Amino acid sequence: HLLGLLIYPLRNSLMYQKAVNEAFRDPLTRIGNRGAFDEALAREISSFKRHMAGFSLMVIDIDHFKKVNDTYGHIAGDGVLKSVASRIQNTLRNSDQVFRYGGEEFVVILSNTDREGARFIAERIRKEIKKVGEKEKAANGIEVTASIGISAANSIKDVEDTLYHADKALYE
Repeated sequence: HLLGLLIYPLRNSLMYQKAVNEAFRDPLTRIGNRGAFDEALAREISSFKRHMAGFSLMVIDIDHFKKVNDTYGHIAGDGVLKSVASRIQNTLRNSDQVFRYGGEEFVVILSNTDREGARFIAERIRKEIKKVGEKEKAANGIEVTASIGISAANSIKDVEDTLYHADKALYE
């Protein structure tokens, strides 16, 4: 009887934890979603203000993605998104985090990374996404490239606007 009293609350607790984890995960790409990004960025900003350990942000946009969906269909577009998310995640260090920000946009938080380090990682990511494009083009005729905007938090003055500057850099 006592065992039964313990098992059900434990099971409910595990199910609740799983639901909370899933709420912060993009169901298609299995990486963090925008809610998870907002929390991670708030933690990174707080850490920056406390320890003055710089960080960088990247905003990655798959070029002309609407054309992929319109020409090849949403299933093909979903495949591209999954491949790109996987390549980004596999290119990063364990301390870095990638999130699906919306549609075909991804955001990466690079802890303890200055602008030059972020540029180096961005170039590696760009090359990995190009490999996705080469594979997709050979298999389905789909071209995949990406644009990447970078911003580094170096002072208290600009830390709150890091995402804005990365997004602005993306369009430059």
